[in-house]
Amino acid sequence: KELAGCGQVELTAVAVSGGYRISGSIRWASNLYHDSLLVTAAAADDGAKVIVALPLSSPGVTVGDHFKLLAMDSTASSYLSLQDVFVPDEQVLSTDFEAFLGAVRPTFLVL
Repeated sequence: KELAGCGQVELTAVAVSGGYRISGSIRWASNLYHDSLLVTAAAADDGAKVIVALPLSSPGVTVGDHFKLLAMDSTASSYLSLQDVFVPDEQVLSTDFEAFLGAVRPTFLVL
């Protein structure tokens, strides 16, 4: 939404030694299985936006109960809450928000 100009990144990232601490909520996401990997953007305290990857099993990640969606029950959709989740530098996929999204957009659209 932010790249399109109709929203903003809702997660915040505070730089700490060796990575970032991520906090905030994601109101809707799918494929939230216990062994899933979350790839998301977060707005850093210096104004940059970082793309990070973290397991849903990370300390500080809360996954809500899956929504009951009639025929879509198998989507494992719900909300996420992140509270001071440590993401090490090795799990930062990009610090160039626009370039990263530009590179992955064609594949995401096909999927």
